[in-house]
Amino acid sequence: LVAALVLTTHGHTQVYNAGINGKLGADFQYQIENNYGNGPIEDVSSTDLRCRSKDGLSGNGVDKLVIDAGEKLDIRWRHYNNSVSVPVMSRSHVGPCMVYMAPLSSQGEGNVWFKVFEQGWDTEAKQWCTVMVIDNDGFFDVTIPAEIPSGDYIVRAELLALHKASKEGGAQFYPNCLVVTVNNGRASSQPKGYAIPGIYTPKDPGILYNRSSDPNTYIIPGPPLFVPESSNCIRPYISNGQRTYPVTDTASADLTCRTSSMDPAATEKCPIAAGSNISLQWSHYNNDFSSPISQSHTGPVIVYMAPLESNGAGNVWFKIYEEGWDNSTEQWSTDKLIANKGKRDVTIPADLKAGDYLLRSEIIALHGARRVGGAQFFPNCVQLTVTGSGSSVPSGVAIPGAYGERDPGILYARSRTDNSGYVIPGPPVYMAGNINSIATASAAIPELAPTPGPAASEPPSALPSNLISSPDQAPSGKCAHRRISTSKCMRRSRATRRMANNNHHVMRFANPPPRLEL
Repeated sequence: LVAALVLTTHGHTQVYNAGINGKLGADFQYQIENNYGNGPIEDVSSTDLRCRSKDGLSGNGVDKLVIDAGEKLDIRWRHYNNSVSVPVMSRSHVGPCMVYMAPLSSQGEGNVWFKVFEQGWDTEAKQWCTVMVIDNDGFFDVTIPAEIPSGDYIVRAELLALHKASKEGGAQFYPNCLVVTVNNGRASSQPKGYAIPGIYTPKDPGILYNRSSDPNTYIIPGPPLFVPESSNCIRPYISNGQRTYPVTDTASADLTCRTSSMDPAATEKCPIAAGSNISLQWSHYNNDFSSPISQSHTGPVIVYMAPLESNGAGNVWFKIYEEGWDNSTEQWSTDKLIANKGKRDVTIPADLKAGDYLLRSEIIALHGARRVGGAQFFPNCVQLTVTGSGSSVPSGVAIPGAYGERDPGILYARSRTDNSGYVIPGPPVYMAGNINSIATASAAIPELAPTPGPAASEPPSALPSNLISSPDQAPSGKCAHRRISTSKCMRRSRATRRMANNNHHVMRFANPPPRLEL
């Protein structure tokens, strides 16, 4: 009986140490007092959900960890001491990891908390974030956003255990709060914040959850990740003020980067190391990641790169990523994108020669693709500076030119259940030092009834009021498309805020992505 009790308590956890550059402070240094020890919070309406503290969040008497904006914060979780022989927490306590920040002056009161990190089920590692933390001896890193004001902050790290979450009130929350001083911030105003408690409800799909469900469909609870409003390394989009509209002509020059002119270029380049991940995040507009694209707009996600000096002209585009229909999950890539709040991580080839590049991300929506000209293309381009010691300059294809209007992956009638015959259009994916071949055989185009989608339209009142400044700007038509933005690479315009078609989408890049460092 005693052994069973000890095993159960090993499920609980708390933050023990924090630091930068691999140098950790003393146990509980920089930390607001935790009155629960390693025990969880189970009431999402409790003010203790903020930091597991009953004594307020003033930070009085707490050492402040000094860190630069854009620098990584090291956090270490332990069960009850720093002994390596003691588990971080039980492996049964599967679930997501989240990190929030709030100005220290707020003491955590009001709409002040913004999310800077989240990771749930990792589709590549096929593991939950909490288990990855356990396997990494309790460590994970989070990047402090560069685009926040300098000043004192509360950093709230949280693990959410779902082993009992199949019943209401069964989810276990393990938050702890650190006090940091952020220097060299690039912004003058605070990000949009949310209240804690208030960000979660007992019936949220990521909180009331049966862990026997397919983890690929898990939705991380809480508000969207903070993503800066502006930057200058993304290429301006087009057109006619409707910057989320698709390209439908495979021969159009607009297919390159969804712009009628490749000039002027963006004014900056986002740095990224070869072999590392860049995080792409699609949104509708107004940074709404809760519904990045309509469920009816199913299809593949594809990413290309080209040397920047080419300006996208000629046989210069090489494919670095693609995903279409997943036979194992019976989902389109866009379905997964929706479940992950528009976010997708893509690896820059490790052997790529250092230099300046264009990165072109693309969604192809197939809801109208049963007829010629019905496929909808949503490309966007961003300028990158790739660092590393690689020497590879992959051969490429021209865009336009890579696709034909009758290619089997473009002229395609979707099935309601099985799309295993779908062929992703374009060239093979370039793999570091290798080419990954892709089947190119023509696929039959069966006559099928259209796949059911959402309601044909949404009333103007469904939109945030600040997006409708006059009657002629009210939304019209179907409501599904999205745009691409970047955590460090986004330029918005007055036209973006006037968007009238909710179907169209753009993308955001988090560069580098706030990922678990294992």
